[in-house]
Amino acid sequence: KAWSIPTRRFKHSFSGHTNWVRDAAFSPDGRMLLSSADDKTVRLWDARSRACSHTFFDHSDNVGCCAFSPEGNCVASGSADRSIKLW
Repeated sequence: KAWSIPTRRFKHSFSGHTNWVRDAAFSPDGRMLLSSADDKTVRLWDARSRACSHTFFDHSDNVGCCAFSPEGNCVASGSADRSIKLW
């Protein structure tokens, strides 16, 4: 779910994960959102349209964290499968 900081009100949801979402991060330019979840996936979202533009399926266990590189051209995810993936 996305919340407005100035108004402290709910703005909208990003729907697609099939289990608990554990982490989310905006790209450096704010145009994309990255999320990781217990459904073993990492999803890349268009922040404006809220559409999932890509789903990464390579983890074999819950994905607890995700992040964009400072340039925004690479993402990383960490999983309970004891791996860190760079995409």
